[in-house]
Amino acid sequence: MTEMTCPHCQMATNALTPVSSVLRQKIKIAHSTMVLPNSLCANCMSEMNELAGQGSSVLINEKTKEDSRAKLWRSRVSLLKKARNLMNRKSYGEAIINYEKYLRLLETVFEVKEAGLKPELFKERLATKELTIIASVYWDLLRVYDTNEKYRARMLTTAQKLIQFAPYTPIVIDLVKKADSYRGKARNPEIFKNLSRELMYKKNFCFIATCVFEQQNEWHYIEKFRLFRDRYLLKTPWGRSFISVYYRFSPSIVKIMEKFPLMKKPVRFILKALSQVFT
Repeated sequence: MTEMTCPHCQMATNALTPVSSVLRQKIKIAHSTMVLPNSLCANCMSEMNELAGQGSSVLINEKTKEDSRAKLWRSRVSLLKKARNLMNRKSYGEAIINYEKYLRLLETVFEVKEAGLKPELFKERLATKELTIIASVYWDLLRVYDTNEKYRARMLTTAQKLIQFAPYTPIVIDLVKKADSYRGKARNPEIFKNLSRELMYKKNFCFIATCVFEQQNEWHYIEKFRLFRDRYLLKTPWGRSFISVYYRFSPSIVKIMEKFPLMKKPVRFILKALSQVFT
């Protein structure tokens, strides 16, 4: 009988067995860098079959993990409903527990550390809707944490997460207004003040224009003021100083206009007239 050399172990053998496509696929799962020859000796074939069994175990484990993540993802809805019902009943302690469970659940699904959630993780999971939910959860947590000084560290972390998530949601303008309004009765007003300012900077708001031009057919006026800011004000020292002062005081002005809506009409008229200068 003619002796041959096994292309894998380089040992002499009387026969070589062809490697099937099924075996090759299982080996690829277990050891992605391993390249199999077209045929193997009996010893190498036995070794590869053993490795293939490990590949099957990996597949089963991955499928189990994926099923578990899918189940967790579905269960988040009940946690949210329960937390919001508790908030409405002013059972804030229990609401915190359920909101925090919701966030831990998301961290488990995305396999990140505590407080490791990022907006980029939600690209393929109904992003805008889920990001909006997360931002609203952080807002509720922020208000509840504000009621007790022992939660201050959590409050600071939550404020940063809200700054991270809110700009990707359609409720960011409402959150800026809420933060500015809420700070008057907050235990930690500086956190809400910083939140309002950071969200405005993140979204580059022309905040007063955003307040008075509420109809969609008027939004082009907001864009004119943004362009003026970006093309002219940001390029000069006095312009940057003006923007800094504007961001400091505009939330208070908006708060007054929200309280006295009749003020919006003359302000709208003035801003429309000014916008003609920018065209």
